[in-house]
Amino acid sequence: MKELNAGRMKLIGQIIAECGDYEVRKYIDEVTKSISDVWSVADVIDYCENHAEIECTEDQALDVLVKMKDNHDCNYGLTWGLMVNAVEAVIGE
Repeated sequence: MKELNAGRMKLIGQIIAECGDYEVRKYIDEVTKSISDVWSVADVIDYCENHAEIECTEDQALDVLVKMKDNHDCNYGLTWGLMVNAVEAVIGE
């Protein structure tokens, strides 16, 4: 497998920007015969603003996603409850 150097990463970024990340993930799932569930910074910010009624920066949202990845239970995966706990740990109430 080839490494993803800066040029290839830039090209991937352009493709995602042009087609949308959902379409790219759908294509990857088809090619690799797998499935993926992606949580984004936008998911965290939406939760914070519309459900928890707290402000959240993109950096904080990324920290929440990292905390979710580091603390998830492989039997249940990434869940909204896990996000709530991660938001409370990273941003507080």
